[in-house]
Amino acid sequence: MSETDELSMLFSEEQVGSYVVKGWTLRQFQALLPIIMTAIEALKEHGVTWEDIGEDQEKTMAALQVAVKALIPMADRILSISLEIPAELAGNLDLASASILLLKVISKNVEHLKNLPARLMAMVETMNPGDSLSSGSSTT
Repeated sequence: MSETDELSMLFSEEQVGSYVVKGWTLRQFQALLPIIMTAIEALKEHGVTWEDIGEDQEKTMAALQVAVKALIPMADRILSISLEIPAELAGNLDLASASILLLKVISKNVEHLKNLPARLMAMVETMNPGDSLSSGSSTT
């Protein structure tokens, strides 16, 4: 995917009910990284990868089913961070709405996930000594 395509994906928004789903910011990605790594392990255990999403309908459905099953226990945190809503609100969404929003968040950010190794290396290269991906600290 070209840099222009990645930028347009990042800045595109999709309205889903009263929520706006958009590409993750770096801060959101950092906050979600431990959860993403859990999903990657679940996908590996089932022989599927993020790259399978979008390849063909059967592979896409298999990958999404595994990813959603792995992510459901953490869905309230994912939605809270991704939609920038209070955790209490995310946790009180009805299951159907939460599932739809979770799928939309994943599909909106799947290209980020496909490029995860390169993104992780870029983050490591730009970190200052003492920085942590999970600390929530900012150098700005």
